[in-house]
Amino acid sequence: MTAPGGRAVHVDARIALASLSGPWSDSAGNSGTFAFNASTGGGPRPLPAVTLLANGGFLAGGQSSTAVIPASGAGTRMMFYPGKAAFRVGNVTNDAWDDVNIGLSSAALGTNTNGGPQGARSADSDWLQRENEALRAELRALAALVEELRATRRTRLRP
Repeated sequence: MTAPGGRAVHVDARIALASLSGPWSDSAGNSGTFAFNASTGGGPRPLPAVTLLANGGFLAGGQSSTAVIPASGAGTRMMFYPGKAAFRVGNVTNDAWDDVNIGLSSAALGTNTNGGPQGARSADSDWLQRENEALRAELRALAALVEELRATRRTRLRP
């Protein structure tokens, strides 16, 4: 930051998200408190929709009656859409995550997934394919074991 007269000044400020205010100080020895509210020339600010927690987590909220979809179209993102209480994480190359394609209380994870109708959940088709292939391999191994047991049993039962 440059102070009047062209002299560079370093400014440190801490902001409390709940009040959008906090202390500041600069390298010239000045300090004070800033606040974003009507009495200091700014307009009142709404409470933050995302709260960062001390433990590294976060909480996202909103009002379904007034919410607008955070992003549309292709892209990589993590978004919570309060308007439909819907959650999306991953990458989309089409319109699957546009408002018209998002169901109430739905979730979609991965690439080009679509949460679908109310309460639906979906995961990346590549992940589902891998899980399906693993399950098939386990079923083939189980079938081979059952056949081996049958063969052993037939051998033991012969006179």
